[in-house]
Parts: sequence; structure tokens; C-alpha cells
Amino acid sequence: MPLNNLESPLRQGLEKLNLNLTSAQIQKLLDYLNLLIKWNKTYNLTAITQPQKMLTHHVLDSLSVFKYLDIQNPENKLIKIIDIGTGAGIPGLILAIACPDKFFSLLDSNGKKTRFLTQAIYELGLKNCEVLNLRAEEAGENLKYKNQFDIVISRAFSSLIDMFLACQNLINLNNPGSFFLAMKGKYLETNLEIEDLKLKNKLKNIEKILIQVPGIQEERCLVKFN
Repeated sequence: MPLNNLESPLRQGLEKLNLNLTSAQIQKLLDYLNLLIKWNKTYNLTAITQPQKMLTHHVLDSLSVFKYLDIQNPENKLIKIIDIGTGAGIPGLILAIACPDKFFSLLDSNGKKTRFLTQAIYELGLKNCEVLNLRAEEAGENLKYKNQFDIVISRAFSSLIDMFLACQNLINLNNPGSFFLAMKGKYLETNLEIEDLKLKNKLKNIEKILIQVPGIQEERCLVKFN
């Protein structure tokens, strides 16, 4: 599908997700797709090459978690979110377009991917995100980032326990409402990861949410824990 034909399915997907974005935000999402397609030919940022599938499996998949970014914020401070293993900015850069009131740190240890992100942020004119060319453990040991984030989000980790162990130092301990969000696949298989997380770390506040992504038949779920 040509890129200029993606606006209609994007708008339809946003409607199904009950997301009311501005025309400027929608244009930025389309511009992001254009950049991703262009850079992917040289840098192999994603295994998905078809524009329509990039729209569903990257953009709409990322936006499906939009409503779960609400957090306790009685002092009305700037909410800081870090996307671990963001790759081509999925979901962090896409969510930054949809959430101009929150600040996103896009972390990845792959230099070619962070170079793409830096250029994309510049070309899209985004002021609410930054790029961190680091591993999660390195960021957690850096005083600049330690205990600084209200939400840690990722769809890159193989297991919930790995995500917790790698990112636990990044959570803002001064905000009791802070939490982790893990984007996962098969609903039932995630139960085993949740039991492992409970057993090894004695976490009690764990919620599993079934996610419906327009245009995707595969199972998707979100695990929220703190």
C-alpha cells in the first residue's frame, strides 16, 4: 500500500482505539512512517517492511497502550517515561507524538537505531523526548537517570523478571504510583511469567490487561506491575 494511502486506515485505527489526535499529530505519525520506511532500507531497523503492517504492528500497536499511561500526579509534575529497548522508537517515540504532556526517554544500546531516533526527533520537531544510547543496567547506575522515571515501558524484554531486574533502579521511588508496563504477546503464556515474577520478587500489584489492536489478529496483552 502506498504511503499516501495510509492516512485513512490510520484514522480508522485511531477511532477504534478511541483516540482523538489532532491533524498535526496524525501527520507526524505518517511522517514517522515515511522516515522508518526510508531508513529501514539501509539500516534494517525492523523486520517488517510492508507499510500497512508497519502501521498496524508498530504505530497502532504502540498507541493501544495510550490510555494506560495515566498515573497518580497530585502535584501536576512532568511525568517521565522511559522506553527500554525502544529500537525504532516503538512504542516510545510514537507515544511521544500522542502524549505531548509527558516526557519520553528512548533507550537502546544499538547505535544505528539511536541515530535514526535522533534524526527522527529532529525532523518531526519533537520537544518531549530524548535518546539514550545505553543499556538499561547502565542507565540504572547513572545518577542522572537512577530513580527518575514514573513509568518504565517496554515491549523488548523476553520475560517480566528480566525487565524488573534490569530496570528496577530507574523507577521514581518518590512517586508511590510509579509502575512498569510490559507489552506482551500470548495471554496465557504470560501467566507463567507473572507467577515467576510474584515468586522471585514478591510483587503483589500485578495486573494483566487484554489489548485489542486494530488490524492485528494475534493476541496482545499488557502487564502492569509495581
